[in-house]
Amino acid sequence: VTAAGAIRKPKAGRSTQHLSSGNLPPLIGAKQLSQARWPLAVLVGLALALAFPEPRWVGFAWLVPGAWLAVVAGERRWRLFGLAFVAALVFRLVSLRFLLNMPHMAGAIAGWLALSLYSALYPAAWAWLCGGSLRDGLGKLQWPWFRRLGFGLFAAATWVAFEMLQARLLGGYPWNFLGVSQFENFALIQIASVTGVYGVSFLVVWASVSLLFAVLQIRRSPANPWSWMVDVALPLLALGLVCGSGVFRVAKVPSPTNKLTVALVQPSIPQQLIWQGGTADERLAKILKLSRLALATKPDLLVWPEACASISAERWPEVFGMVKSSGVPLLFGTDDHERAEGSDEVRFYNTAAFLTPDDIQLQSYRKRRLVIFGEYIPFEKALPFMKYLSPIGGSFTAGMEPVQFT
Repeated sequence: VTAAGAIRKPKAGRSTQHLSSGNLPPLIGAKQLSQARWPLAVLVGLALALAFPEPRWVGFAWLVPGAWLAVVAGERRWRLFGLAFVAALVFRLVSLRFLLNMPHMAGAIAGWLALSLYSALYPAAWAWLCGGSLRDGLGKLQWPWFRRLGFGLFAAATWVAFEMLQARLLGGYPWNFLGVSQFENFALIQIASVTGVYGVSFLVVWASVSLLFAVLQIRRSPANPWSWMVDVALPLLALGLVCGSGVFRVAKVPSPTNKLTVALVQPSIPQQLIWQGGTADERLAKILKLSRLALATKPDLLVWPEACASISAERWPEVFGMVKSSGVPLLFGTDDHERAEGSDEVRFYNTAAFLTPDDIQLQSYRKRRLVIFGEYIPFEKALPFMKYLSPIGGSFTAGMEPVQFT
């Protein structure tokens, strides 16, 4: 509009966008982007699941946190949480699919869904909390470097905080934490000797979010091919220091002077057989046969898996006789029970037992941190319908104290 009020028509060829404000041009339209976010959230959750065994594509773990924030950026309130939760739920459903191997299909599906829904809340809450800081969208993000750095550290610390909460709340369920995906990176995971798995998770999230900002810088300043370096310099330096010290630590591990030879017996009994009644003797016979083969290698300790077979009073002398004749102690898992003092209530425990050749008195440890929906049902007494969300039908009782086997 000119001073005289006439409208000046634009000249041909003046359609070039000027990005002096620093905003990024959208790659697709707003409507198409809104519709694409939901399948993108599904793909993010699937990619995170694929970072764990199997197929163990660990590179996805370094990309997913940043991609997750890119999917939810620009959204608000319940839509933001919905996108975050969809990605988290897909991740949990895929990574917990092994629960469907139980033969009681209705209970297996109920437990699979209940545990997936519950455990998805933690990473979803992280994406919702951090995504709230990006509610104006990545295209309008004009943070200076130090603020981007602070946000990356905040996102990593928040991820770790939710992992810690998941490991403790309602008995704890520390399953598939992000750092676990790097279990084959021996140099990187040496930091876990100081920080636990949380230190590895912190580095992965920090690097991933910093990579997101680096990509944004490349789009914002295409004429400067090195603009992205400022965002990834510190995370790369930290990773270099951690991995460098890890390599040094692994290289200087001395050769062991005292060796303990352990024979691990894995009978690979199908779940259908484990849950089928009247098969205890058959399962015990198989594991005894494998144990005698393992004892021929002269181990110092024989180990059976958790709840591999119940041992009846009639079969107990056979087990003790094997241990006594071989001179090798046995560590095995079993279900234990006792009647509560002063009542008719029978309490069941998930127990590890230690049997030595010279002592018929079992040493036992009762598991204190039970798996939600797998070993105990939360709020079972107050909300009786909760038992239908698990195939176990009832809860174990948590043990009270640690035990040192001697």
